[in-house]
Amino acid sequence: MKTKENLKHLLALVDDESPEVRDNILKELQSYGPDLETDLIEFSSLLNDEKNQFLNPLLEQNRRVWLKENFKEWKSFDDEIDQLEKFMELIAVFQMGFEKGGKQKQLLEKLAGEFRNLGSTVDEIDLANFLFHEKNIHGSKDDYYNPLNSNMVYAIENRKGLPITLALLLIIVGAKFGFSIEGCNFPGHFLAKIIQQDELILIDCFNGGRLIFENDLKQTTEDQSLESILKIVNMKTGTKVIVRRVLINLLNAYEKSGQTENKELITSLLI
Repeated sequence: MKTKENLKHLLALVDDESPEVRDNILKELQSYGPDLETDLIEFSSLLNDEKNQFLNPLLEQNRRVWLKENFKEWKSFDDEIDQLEKFMELIAVFQMGFEKGGKQKQLLEKLAGEFRNLGSTVDEIDLANFLFHEKNIHGSKDDYYNPLNSNMVYAIENRKGLPITLALLLIIVGAKFGFSIEGCNFPGHFLAKIIQQDELILIDCFNGGRLIFENDLKQTTEDQSLESILKIVNMKTGTKVIVRRVLINLLNAYEKSGQTENKELITSLLI
């Protein structure tokens, strides 16, 4: 039976000079079970860069197994916002681990609290201005294919992410104030969508929360394309569509970065 006391002794030998000893220790750690990463938190003072070099591949494999086994958890919620928040939390934990990735809810509540403290009358556009101007959360243009750009925790802490990640940030935080913000599966560039005074407004979260009105689409889109664009804009973008688009972004990112095992995992989730 694996215990925390055993774990302490295993960690002492994980970077042993003998390859045979290291291999045996890693096999023991591999069989420790799904609690390995969370139990390691208690012994973080015993870890160093050399030990982490041996532990990280094992932890990453454990997270792949964990995501595969728990991926459908987001479907257990009835509310679409809860589904989206849970899905993004699963991605954050998979990429960052249980301790850091598990901070998503706390970070979202902190942002909501800061916005709430602004007082006065606020709406969806005020929230977009708060997130993408005052907090300076912006599009990750120089490092677009970094897989972490699909991670909500990374987006909040590093103030950058993909269009869909930032749109989901706006949607999820907005829901805490009763705002009705939807996603718009716009070709090539995911947007947020709101209705104010019977007028449809798109929000480009990747570019500073830029507002796009229907007249803007008419002026910048050729007549033969406008009808199809407006059809997409007015179509409801459900959770399944959003989840699939995030997964496709991850698939492309892992493929470009040569992370074959993660690419294969995401491919299996898309099937």
